[in-house]
Amino acid sequence: MRYQAQNDEPMNRRQFLIVTAASVAGLAIAPLFENAAEAQGRTQSVANHMFELAEQMGFRKSRLLAEEYLPLVSAPVQRHIKLVNDMMKKGHFPHLEQSNVCRVDDLFFYTAIHEDNFNACAAFFSKSGGARTLMEGPTLVGLNLAAQQLKQQEGYTSTECRDLLYPFKLNSRSVGTFQKGYLTPDDYQTQNGKVTIKYVNSENDSDRKSGEGIITVTAVRDRRGDRRVVLDEQNFAVTYKYA
Repeated sequence: MRYQAQNDEPMNRRQFLIVTAASVAGLAIAPLFENAAEAQGRTQSVANHMFELAEQMGFRKSRLLAEEYLPLVSAPVQRHIKLVNDMMKKGHFPHLEQSNVCRVDDLFFYTAIHEDNFNACAAFFSKSGGARTLMEGPTLVGLNLAAQQLKQQEGYTSTECRDLLYPFKLNSRSVGTFQKGYLTPDDYQTQNGKVTIKYVNSENDSDRKSGEGIITVTAVRDRRGDRRVVLDEQNFAVTYKYA
């Protein structure tokens, strides 16, 4: 599925990710594509991964952009959104013109595209103020692929995916890029547990225009004494290319 912006124009795909989503651990995972040929030919941006994530988790894509959504939330959440938007712009993620808010129940998130038109970051909130998290790049891709696996292989519902994977509180922030990999992982709390996302790039070269990396997702359910590992260092292979 190719997602489009509000004005029905395709999103900028000058730079893109080709996601092979193969399990390098040797464990079969649900395919993202109907066949190998489609897998090799399909391209999508990091922002498009976020719209796919919205679909996996049962979010509805609003026509409202982030700044247009402000009147619908409380004053404390408004202040935090403004602060996050300023952080995004200073961090080279200025493109909020496609920041359609995705929402369900108390939760909502939106995406800002990097000035290189390849990377993206996403701000995760709840109207009650309990969720306030900002993440980017490989972590967002890994989050979407993990949600797809849970639904396609484990039979999770959209609500169960949200409860296990939707970010509420960041424990530690990743440091790194697509080209160089992460020095430290993203580790965060969810409604029903904890998620850790690592990313390794074997080339470790910030000047490369293309390359391959491994995103590793661990998801632990921890709810009212019920603690179990749902995804145990699940690996996803990704191939990126700057066109």
